[in-house]
Amino acid sequence: MRTLHVGEHAYVMPLVAEAFLGRLLDPSLFDVTALAAAPATARLDVTIAHTGARPSLPGVTVTADAGGVAS
Repeated sequence: MRTLHVGEHAYVMPLVAEAFLGRLLDPSLFDVTALAAAPATARLDVTIAHTGARPSLPGVTVTADAGGVAS
């Protein structure tokens, strides 16, 4: 894991994710400051581009899927 501080925000991410930041992964996914400030019932919206069948990812509930983009 790597921890980065940018301004008043802290980001904690797996080292393997670094190669994908800004291209395939949005850094906000790892913003623990924003996540900690969100209500316990808050959702974290993500968009997943894919080919083939609808993706099944642990901890992710796909609510829409069309044209190779799931959210």
